[in-house]
Amino acid sequence: MLNPGYGYNYNYVGSHILPSGNPMPSDAPSRISEFKYHAQMFYTMDTALRGDLTKGCYRVTNKYSASASTSQGNPDPRHRGRVNILFGDGRVESGKATQFSSSMSIEFRNQFGYNFYHGGRN
Repeated sequence: MLNPGYGYNYNYVGSHILPSGNPMPSDAPSRISEFKYHAQMFYTMDTALRGDLTKGCYRVTNKYSASASTSQGNPDPRHRGRVNILFGDGRVESGKATQFSSSMSIEFRNQFGYNFYHGGRN
């Protein structure tokens, strides 16, 4: 039996680590005021633990990885190949996930726009 999870946008909403690998100072977490486009940015989505689809994970990054992890999740297309996504303005949309590779981040960005991950953060 699968244990679905819901992961938050770890790179931008939940930490000071940016996807480029350049950490911001640890005393400078993200603030809501730093995002310009809440309606275009995901906050939470369906996730599964990397390397173990029977477990959920509380965070997801902008990169899909097949490597096992005890602390990172991948988008989990458990709704007929689609992922439910909560955006910053409170709405939920279904994103199509067909490419299970690092290009998955590009696929979501193509569906929802350039600001899908970072929300136009300054």
